[in-house]
Amino acid sequence: MLINELSEKMDELNILIEELSNIDINLKNNQKTRILKSAIILMMYNIIESMVISIFEYIHDTLKKTNINNLNNKNIEILIIHYFSRKNSYTNEECKAFINNLLEFPSFFEYNKQNKLFSGNLDLKKINDILVGIYGIDKIKIKKYEDESNLVKDRCSHGEYLKKIKYYRNVLAHGGESFSDLGKTISVDDILKMKDAVEYILNSLIKRINNYINRELYKKKNK
Repeated sequence: MLINELSEKMDELNILIEELSNIDINLKNNQKTRILKSAIILMMYNIIESMVISIFEYIHDTLKKTNINNLNNKNIEILIIHYFSRKNSYTNEECKAFINNLLEFPSFFEYNKQNKLFSGNLDLKKINDILVGIYGIDKIKIKKYEDESNLVKDRCSHGEYLKKIKYYRNVLAHGGESFSDLGKTISVDDILKMKDAVEYILNSLIKRINNYINRELYKKKNK
C-alpha cells in the first residue's frame, strides 16, 4: 500500500528530525548540526522522488492489466508516444500489433527511461504538470501553511516549501555549497515546515491516484 510506504519513510525522517530537535541549544549551530540539517533536506527530496516513482508505477501496473480498447484517450496517447513517437518509421509488425491491441502498456520504468519525466527536479509544479499533462488527473491544490490553531503562520505555501527542498537538494548535489555551509541558513522551524509540506503533498497525491484507480477514471467513459 502506498500510504504504508509513505508512513514508513516519514517515520525514518522523523527519527532524524527528533535527533535534531533534541540537540542542546548551545550546539544548535555547530558543524555536526548544520550537516544534519542538510542531510535531512536530502532525505526529504529522496522521499518525494521515491514516492512519486512508486505512485506512477502503481498507475502503470494497473493500466498494464487493462485492455487497450478500454483505455481513455490520455492513456492511448501514452502508448503511442512510447511505441511510435521517437521513431522515423515503423515495421509492419508494430503497426499490426497496435491495430490488434497486442502492444502492452509500458511499465513506468520503461516509459520514464524513454521520456525522462523527472530527475532531481520534482516540486509541486512538476508533479502537477505530469498529473494533468500526461495522465489527465486533477492537479494537487496548494494549501497555505497553517499552525495548530488553523491560522496562516506565514505567506509560504506547501508548494513553495517543496520548491525550496528541490533547490537545496540541487545545490548540494551539484556542489554549490557544502553541507555545513547550507545548514547555516536553515532553521529547525524551516525543517519542520518542509516536512509538513512533504507529508501533505504526498498524501494528497496518493488520494488523487487512489481515486483515479478506484473509480476507473483511466478508462473510456460509458456513452
